[in-house]
Amino acid sequence: MAKINYADIQKMYEKAFHRKAVLEVKKLSGGFKSEVYLINDGNYKVVLKLDSQDKTKLIMVDRNIMWWEAEMLQLMNRHHIPSPEFLFFDNSCEIVSVPYLFMSYIPGYNYFAVKNQMSKRDIESVDYQLGNLAYQICSFRQDHYFLPSKPNQTFQNNYEFVYYLFESLFCDANSLCCFDRNIYSEIYEILKQMKENLIQVSSPCLSHTDMWDGNILVSGDKITGLIDFADMYSCDELMTFYFHPIDGETSVSFLKGFQNKELSCPEKTRIDIYRMYVMAKMIVNGQLMNYEDLGWMYDNLNSQISHLSRVKK
Repeated sequence: MAKINYADIQKMYEKAFHRKAVLEVKKLSGGFKSEVYLINDGNYKVVLKLDSQDKTKLIMVDRNIMWWEAEMLQLMNRHHIPSPEFLFFDNSCEIVSVPYLFMSYIPGYNYFAVKNQMSKRDIESVDYQLGNLAYQICSFRQDHYFLPSKPNQTFQNNYEFVYYLFESLFCDANSLCCFDRNIYSEIYEILKQMKENLIQVSSPCLSHTDMWDGNILVSGDKITGLIDFADMYSCDELMTFYFHPIDGETSVSFLKGFQNKELSCPEKTRIDIYRMYVMAKMIVNGQLMNYEDLGWMYDNLNSQISHLSRVKK
């Protein structure tokens, strides 16, 4: 993570807002990609997000993507999708050695943290809203597949795009010895067997591939905002995370909110492929962060591989 102090934050604040103030600074939980601070200048609150300084702790698709989050925030703001307001982005690395981003503070509770205390009706309401918001985001059709970490990389179709995601992840995994050779060969065989299915995607769209409960803020049964737009890809709409949560069930309320989406058999198979990628990605990220309890992740991945191996036959 970037190493900053109060004086650095003061300088960044003054550069962004052209004023001096006595700041109250609180570090927030920003995950493993970035460092996040809540700043109160006495009148209002803003959020400061800094890119990761140690790129060796990030998989390749997560590196150097804060510029994209700044662009996506502005896009969400223009289309009134509940999200932090973009305030300032600086990639000059003059004050600190990494890019940083200022955005507005959104009140609300982390959906992941409070979901277990919510009623079934409130959860269904939130999931329905998520489906509607995901549909709005996916309505931004794109003319090509796109990864913010590889802006110059070209992909002819969805199969090439998905194959590259796995290939890139396995490059990261090799150095960590995450998987044995059998897993690599089994997954590549699944992708090759599913090629025609993956190519069926007619055109890519923007998808929030990290739209999980931890990136959703709620108040009661209402969504106050979505956060963390760095993982917006131009890809299959089914790569939106809420289509393929780790528990293996796509929320019925989410599908209703997504214009009463009904999943075909080929779409369900693609969802299983994307879920397999997320499971493998979690394992590699867990190894990078030295997490101890990875056994359940391996069990889930092996189960998903077995399931898709049966489907392709």
